Amino acid sequence: MPVMKKEFEFGDDETGKIKVVVRQASGLDRMKWEAAQGRALRKFREYGTDVENWTEEQQNNFVEYLDEENVGVEMQITEWIPKCIVEPEDFDLGILTSNELRQLLLFVRGDTADGAVPLV
Repeated sequence: MPVMKKEFEFGDDETGKIKVVVRQASGLDRMKWEAAQGRALRKFREYGTDVENWTEEQQNNFVEYLDEENVGVEMQITEWIPKCIVEPEDFDLGILTSNELRQLLLFVRGDTADGAVPLV
């Protein structure tokens, strides 16, 4: 299944609107992260298979491990988002807030309803 694209608009009439089109991270982009995530899930398997049922401390341990493996959220933002910007080609990520970058990441990673892989 091909990766999807989506246009995001940030700002308002007062501050000025910024539009950017991103695509989802491809399998090639995600390979390092998926391998590290698999290792982390095996390492923390005693926590159970449903991450949603983990305690906050368990989830923090998992996230810390991903950060130590250099595949945490910071890596995903700095490596995936620049590769996934479709338009404009010369877009400056430095003008976005951390919350705006996280919005892009959720789509790029496939975590949003409009970015999730259809199961039907």
